[in-house]
Amino acid sequence: MASIAPNRALPSSYKDNLESLRKRLEADCIRLQELLRRREEEMRRWEEEMRHFIEEELNRQKQAREAEQWQFIFDILDSPNVPSANVNRPGTIADAWKKYESDWKEIKSKKSGITFREIPWPMLAPVTIPDSLRTHAISQFILSPEHSKVESRRRRILTALRRWHTDHFDAKVMRKVVEKDRAAVKDGVGRVVRCLNDMLAAEGYSPARTAFTV
Repeated sequence: MASIAPNRALPSSYKDNLESLRKRLEADCIRLQELLRRREEEMRRWEEEMRHFIEEELNRQKQAREAEQWQFIFDILDSPNVPSANVNRPGTIADAWKKYESDWKEIKSKKSGITFREIPWPMLAPVTIPDSLRTHAISQFILSPEHSKVESRRRRILTALRRWHTDHFDAKVMRKVVEKDRAAVKDGVGRVVRCLNDMLAAEGYSPARTAFTV
């Protein structure tokens, strides 16, 4: 009966090959895990971007609908067949003016995070986009006889210009506006200032060129 040969140690080259193979497999597993992690991260990022896109699109559509509704109202108010008394109802503009002044105090006290909708725009109707700012509506609000009765029309316009003047607004408010709304707020402020300058000119005065003090 043939004797069984005793176990012999594996050649060192064979061991080296096995070790090299093991390391390659480990490296491949690590790369695969990293690839899967990146893919999952990309999917999460894509889902987040899609969620933001859908939210922004829905918000844009909502704002567009609101703008159309208010545009219809403004067109009616601009009609010569509608008496201004319908707009200057006591308890409407008077209350809105009190809220306007109160909101301005609140805005000035905030440190950051101000959005376009939080700006106390000088109108009775809510302002959702810059296009909602209408000269007729701003004039009706600023010059309504239901508030600031001791001030002349010119004084009211100048007071509003001091508040909305770009230098003053930028120093007091714009730096606290959220980044995504700054362009819209800047557009809106420009519209308000142009409207106030037109109102001042309509009163027989040149647009104010005095440096407004903060």
